[in-house]
Amino acid sequence: MKNTIRKMAGPMLLSCAVAVLFIGCPGFVGTDFGQSGTVKVLLTDFPVPGVEEVNIVIEQVAIHGEETGWQIITEYPDGEIFDLLELAGGVTAVLGEEELAAGYYTQ
Repeated sequence: MKNTIRKMAGPMLLSCAVAVLFIGCPGFVGTDFGQSGTVKVLLTDFPVPGVEEVNIVIEQVAIHGEETGWQIITEYPDGEIFDLLELAGGVTAVLGEEELAAGYYTQ
């Protein structure tokens, strides 16, 4: 069972829902209002029956802006372990929140 869970960890990680909320970012691509907004990165998962635990380790949360390049939002120097089963049924973990300049963010 544990080997099966390890083999499933990659696909499960890809299937877990990572929500990125842009709040207060006015405008569209190509506009510059000289304003800023807040990005909030949340982690949640869908319940999986018959699985005892699904742990992932996150070391860094970053965002890529077309003009700014990569910006680190949160860093976990020793890695932060999240059990995705604890993040099901509407429960979320906040991975980071940062004030950013208005712009086009691609990743």
